[in-house]
Amino acid sequence: MQITFPTFPPNDAVRKLRHCIVLSLLCAGFLVTQSAKTLALQVVSILVSPSNFLGGGGPNGPVVATCTVIVQRAPGETGEVLVWVTSNNPSNPLEIRGIIPDIPVDIPQFASSGTGDVRAEGVAAVTTVVLTASDASTSVTIRPVYPIALTISPSHVVGKGLEPLSPFVATGTISVNEPPIWNVWFGFHSNDQTGPIPDVGGLPTGSTPILAGQTSAHFDIRAVSVLSSTTVTISGSSDEAAPPTLYAQITVDPTSKVASPGNPPGSGPPISLFCDSSLSGTINASTGNVHLAKSDPVATRGWPLICNVHLDSQAVEAGRTMGNATFTYDLHVTTQ
Repeated sequence: MQITFPTFPPNDAVRKLRHCIVLSLLCAGFLVTQSAKTLALQVVSILVSPSNFLGGGGPNGPVVATCTVIVQRAPGETGEVLVWVTSNNPSNPLEIRGIIPDIPVDIPQFASSGTGDVRAEGVAAVTTVVLTASDASTSVTIRPVYPIALTISPSHVVGKGLEPLSPFVATGTISVNEPPIWNVWFGFHSNDQTGPIPDVGGLPTGSTPILAGQTSAHFDIRAVSVLSSTTVTISGSSDEAAPPTLYAQITVDPTSKVASPGNPPGSGPPISLFCDSSLSGTINASTGNVHLAKSDPVATRGWPLICNVHLDSQAVEAGRTMGNATFTYDLHVTTQ
């Protein structure tokens, strides 16, 4: 029996409908074919070399390892395939978590394996991450960068001047366990930013990077003048490295009197201490030196015969026979 369908004159609407049906069938066939190819491709194994590496830099950091995916193709399967290797420890840009979550591995046409680049975030501790593609998996170990020493040299300094014109008086050094693959910034803080150490690294809360491939970095410390000896604690830590926070101390002493006899320069005008105007004294706030001056006891002697007596609370010269006492005309012998 033959069935005959009525025919209609072709028009634009019919042509468009025919085209849509044909395109739909072609797309469906393509999708089915690709799906079959994907299902027919079996991931045999995943290899990561090296499997133990430092983290650092994240998506923008250097390549730390190579991921190789080995596949088995179905008969007749020859096309290029992209395999995604996923991590059980996804990265979060605000946290230190581990490896970048997805690694694209391209399997070239006709090939049975392909490679992809591995990058990793910094980690706070030794971290094991499992990488998976289909039924295959492997694990890698990410090592942290962490500080091991914070030192200040010299650790005993003399404060000089006023902030911000006080000079740098010491150098701090931060060291890490091994050279990082990515610049790691460390911050430094004084426990008393209004005190004798107004800043570290030239700022109230200074920072400096340990450059990739280096194991240490230096920063400058300035100290202002003080009236009494003060010990300040400097801390160093990094959000880009593992704990701990390290601490070091620096002691700032008052500016010493210049070791020279007589009335020290810059001590200010003398102040009468008693009703006897022949005895006067000054206190140098920057050095802490107390200076007393007694006028020549023979009132009739004037310049150039006058000989006043001076006494300083701080050392005048080492090994001086008269101790801290000096005179207007003072003979002193030193050895060079």
